[in-house]
Amino acid sequence: MATYTRNERDEATVSLRCEGPREAVIALAASARALAGSCTRARFLPFAIDRFADADLVASGVESRRVPPGSWPDGVLAELERLPALPIVWGGAFESHLELLAAISRRRPLLGTPLHGVARAKDPFVVAEVLRAAGVATPAVRADEPGARDGWLSKPLRGSGGGGIRAAVEVAPSSDRFLQARASGLAASAVFVAHREESRVTSPAETRRGARALLVGVTRQLVGVGWLAAPAFSYCGTVAPLALARSTREQVQRAGDALARELGLVGVFGIDFLLDGDRAVIIEVNPRYTAAVEIVERVLGVAIVDLHVRASRDEPVAMTLPDAHHAAAKAVVFASPDARFVPPSDAASRELARRYAWLADTPLNDQAIAAGEPAFTICCDAPDCESAWRRVRELAGILRAECLRSR
Repeated sequence: MATYTRNERDEATVSLRCEGPREAVIALAASARALAGSCTRARFLPFAIDRFADADLVASGVESRRVPPGSWPDGVLAELERLPALPIVWGGAFESHLELLAAISRRRPLLGTPLHGVARAKDPFVVAEVLRAAGVATPAVRADEPGARDGWLSKPLRGSGGGGIRAAVEVAPSSDRFLQARASGLAASAVFVAHREESRVTSPAETRRGARALLVGVTRQLVGVGWLAAPAFSYCGTVAPLALARSTREQVQRAGDALARELGLVGVFGIDFLLDGDRAVIIEVNPRYTAAVEIVERVLGVAIVDLHVRASRDEPVAMTLPDAHHAAAKAVVFASPDARFVPPSDAASRELARRYAWLADTPLNDQAIAAGEPAFTICCDAPDCESAWRRVRELAGILRAECLRSR
């Protein structure tokens, strides 16, 4: 299994302990910086396609292609034609574009969950049925039709990252949406690798038999946080590791096993849940690389994309994982109001280094950023989760004033 040596001051200083030549892959996501980094840590050579081609992604030496503004996401197909015929490791938010994902699969091999599994994972009624059958808590769901709407959230059937979620009383019924009962608790997520105990078979029914889910890590999620200017319900950060009571961890594991088996998941996937005391209330499943993966990798020193590719190819997946020896966090700072990006001053850069922190997903110098759009990400290492949380919160205030200027 590929591993890397942590360097608390510089995420780019990676020491790989792998044998053999590097296999090339395409890292495909709305924002591919984290995914490309995970591919590199797993000893792959990534080519990246995304919406941004952020400055730090380009500076890392990864060959990256930005889909032109106004062409996302369908413009991905044209960019693929400009790259070699390589396998694809994909991330958010392509699970919400099944027709496009099918078109991509006809041009390049997709690693991870097959299309039928992605479709089942994005069907909230199927997911709720699987979870209820497994004895795991999950909010009620129903079609978005006229009727009582108090106490319900209206969610897009094809959504990702919390985008488009509204209180049901605020929006009219729509066939493109569904309703989910409100639930309360600490927002959390779990990263799994689904693998098969038996060799690959071709029919969807057989594919589900023997599937297991390796629980790699559990994290706290930041969602709709005001000090990051994040839109309501939008994902905006991760803190890891999150310790769970034994009974809670068993609930999360049971959910992961049931979803992997019944949906036909393969490789990396994530579940979002609310921690209500010792009870895990499962909210949704993401059948692909998630935003939490790079932070889980950070605290464990494990290259999760290596496990993802092995599972996709029916190769053995290591079942023993190291313990976390420190904490890490990332927080996505959103623009509010419209802004332009200015790189941090030397003094701010020294402050980042002093706090074992760094910027990621950085725009080009003087790049315009619309209000409500992600501007940049702050990442840090810390001795424990509470310290990591405090660091990113303090740095968010400093760097918003430093790096975002009025347009």
